[in-house]
Amino acid sequence: MSPTQDNDFERLRQLVRLLDGPGWTGAEACDRAVAEMRAIGAKRLFPLLKEMLADRDIETRCGAALAMLWVDQDLGNDYILPLLRDADTACRAYVCGILHDFPNVRSVEPLIDCMKNDPDPQVRGTAAYALGGIGSPNAIPALIETMQQDHVVDALGFTPSQCAKDALAAIEGTNQ
Repeated sequence: MSPTQDNDFERLRQLVRLLDGPGWTGAEACDRAVAEMRAIGAKRLFPLLKEMLADRDIETRCGAALAMLWVDQDLGNDYILPLLRDADTACRAYVCGILHDFPNVRSVEPLIDCMKNDPDPQVRGTAAYALGGIGSPNAIPALIETMQQDHVVDALGFTPSQCAKDALAAIEGTNQ
């Protein structure tokens, strides 16, 4: 990287830390960081964020995913969906959570796959939660199946079954 790229990358790391996690200092700082990243623009920003998505550090990967969605939700969605298969359970759960907060119908099928096949019940439950946030009726059959069949309790005491039930209620409320 050139010195300018190094400076851009370091500034981006600083901004990403303001969005969530240990570097978060409040909504005002988060809003300023998002505004600065949007001013830089997705074209310049996304190649740097893409590098961060491959970082060994989970907080870096998760922060980059969130930044992408803040800057350009539609484009960012395409970049972060592969993180639903990340080796780290916490990363997969985090990505499911932010997909709930930034709903995109293109996330439905990958989230259904995650809800049905992820080895961790917390990730499966969070995927169901995300599907409820998206509100697509296309998720209903898979949510019903999960509600009926997946009763494994996660470390927080939740089951994918209960999360699917809540997601179904959210979808029903959205479509009434």
